[in-house]
Amino acid sequence: MPPKTVDPDKQLAERLLTWHKPSSDGVANSLDSIRSRFLALANFVVKTAPPSEDRTRAIWLIGDACRQAVYAVVANQEAPAPEPPTEYVVKTPSGKVAAHVTEPTRKATRARKAAK
Repeated sequence: MPPKTVDPDKQLAERLLTWHKPSSDGVANSLDSIRSRFLALANFVVKTAPPSEDRTRAIWLIGDACRQAVYAVVANQEAPAPEPPTEYVVKTPSGKVAAHVTEPTRKATRARKAAK
């Protein structure tokens, strides 16, 4: 039985679509998910397209797209997601809801009252 040869495009796909250091577990999970999906796409191309310059170019383009997706996550990992505003419920003496007030509105109202 002849020795099994390794497909150079498969090696290329695995080299291009491997490892970037994440800053947290959530980011790490996102990056792993992105990479695994792009790697699955690259492997699909390797399995379905005949060896050619076009197939190799497709693998490179998938690698570029993966790097851009990873960069989008990594570049924005330092900016925490904004917290939703705290909401307060204003009720009438009878217990009915009169209004929903968010924290910025409440602070502005306090500032206006203090200025009077």
